[in-house]
Amino acid sequence: MPFPFKHLILGFSVMFGLGFSLPVYGQNDCEAGFTYTISSCNFVNFLPDSVNSSWTYTWDFGDSSESTETSPGHFFISYGTGTAIFTVTLTVSGPDCDENSTTQIVMVDQVPDPSTIDVSGNNFIRCTAGALVIQNTSTTQSTNTNYLIEWGTAPNGNSMGSWEGANFTTLSKNYNLPGQYEIVVTVTGSNGCISSQAYPFILSATPAIGANQASAFPVCIPGESILNINGVANNTPNTTYLIQANDGSLPIVLNHPPPSSVAVLFDSTSCGTISVINNQTYNDAFQISITAQTGCPNQTATSAVGPVRTNTVPVADFEIIPESPACENEIFTFNNTSESGLFWDSGFDMCLGNMGVIWSISPISGYTITSGSLTDSTGFSAIFVPGTYTITLVVENNITGDPNDYDPYCDSDTISKSICVLPIPEAGFNLSDAFGCYPHTVDATNTSNTLSSCESADYTWLLEFAGSECSNGGSWSFIDMTNASSVNPHFQFDSAGVYNITLITENICGIDTSFSSVIIANVPLSSIMPLDTFCDMTNIMPMLEFINSCNDTIPPIFTGSSQAGTLLREQVPIPACFATQIIPTRSRNTPSR
Repeated sequence: MPFPFKHLILGFSVMFGLGFSLPVYGQNDCEAGFTYTISSCNFVNFLPDSVNSSWTYTWDFGDSSESTETSPGHFFISYGTGTAIFTVTLTVSGPDCDENSTTQIVMVDQVPDPSTIDVSGNNFIRCTAGALVIQNTSTTQSTNTNYLIEWGTAPNGNSMGSWEGANFTTLSKNYNLPGQYEIVVTVTGSNGCISSQAYPFILSATPAIGANQASAFPVCIPGESILNINGVANNTPNTTYLIQANDGSLPIVLNHPPPSSVAVLFDSTSCGTISVINNQTYNDAFQISITAQTGCPNQTATSAVGPVRTNTVPVADFEIIPESPACENEIFTFNNTSESGLFWDSGFDMCLGNMGVIWSISPISGYTITSGSLTDSTGFSAIFVPGTYTITLVVENNITGDPNDYDPYCDSDTISKSICVLPIPEAGFNLSDAFGCYPHTVDATNTSNTLSSCESADYTWLLEFAGSECSNGGSWSFIDMTNASSVNPHFQFDSAGVYNITLITENICGIDTSFSSVIIANVPLSSIMPLDTFCDMTNIMPMLEFINSCNDTIPPIFTGSSQAGTLLREQVPIPACFATQIIPTRSRNTPSR
């Protein structure tokens, strides 16, 4: 595994170790036992007792490092000439068993410490050609028996040589060719174990930098301009790159090597910004600069690209006067309150704020435009027949107003609003049966022109008893869970008379009434004047004494009969005469009296 400065621990002792475990498992526990072998002083190979491709293996080596390999190998680092103990834990989990862990103690040989520092304090970086001086800082110097210093390979491929000895305090090496070198320090301990550590060394130089725009077209914000980076292949690894636009945004910082291209985000307009790029002035433009720097004095390089023009999208909006809902034949005015965009036009070489508009109305019929037009940038006015309408406004950056002369870099913006146009109320209703004998039910069907309006109207039903031929009071009620505010109420009448029904239909556009009457009659009642008593055959002339038929629009029919059968059935005369004894019968389904 990697270590700081490519720390590699190598061992050459003859020691060989074998470890094993005797875990105890529950009935559904995953098998977590493992064995290990030690080689090269401190390198250990681990092998689980059971290998299953669906299981997960997590190794904790007890030195703040872990592995999820099934059978890992691991260097245990402990400096000295003795032994070191580490607690290793294997945790196994799987879909077919419960998570389980096993822990073992692993003992390895210690290794010598290969630590070395750059005497200059610059962490193995030199800004100019000259000598690198290193110092031996090994904590095991008293037991180290040999040092091998390999000075690395130059960028041209030539070896920089090596130094070997039993001990050293400081060593120096001259470097003249800028680039990166890998210095390797290898130390042998008295126990025969060997350890090595690599130190990257950089001889810095002034970096190179090149850049260009991937596209010179304007950017619609928020949007990105792509910066291509080139000419950096030979820069030293300590080079960093600072990308900065002059729009007030934060810089982008990259380490070496940088990507071949970078997206620079813009979210503000370039209109009003002046940029100087390569001694040329650009109005209404941003620029992007990229600076390569090593951290060493006077080792910087900068490249600037541009101009970058950024356009803004117009924001569509409009106001409606009067506010919806409103009434038929009332003039609606639609005022464009959109926020215009800003865009750079190459023909005028400046930023423009012209806006093209397109209005539309859905449905396409039912209205008349009274002023303006559907292409008027300020708006238009219209009257509408009752209904619901959707007004849509599309705005775009436009140089001349010609629909074909639009800004190709920014999309248009669209907004839609709905209006409700109400009719002037016209009340009306029909009655299911305006005449009948009590008890009598009547259903009212509302036919007002507001029933299908986009906003409900208010309905009020009034019922007035107008009088009766029988001089009795009126009696009526709403039935079937209807009431005076129902759209289609139901009435029941329980006494004779004339009843006036009024419907009041009201909305914000006005009020209207409709009137109709219901006539409720009672059944006709009649009686015969008393007859003289006789014991033999005789002629009689019965006379009707009383007839009552309130509010009846059809004259009553009287039917007389005797034991010999029906003798007369006609509209009742007064008096009514019969040639024999009669028995009055029912008239209008009501017993005669």
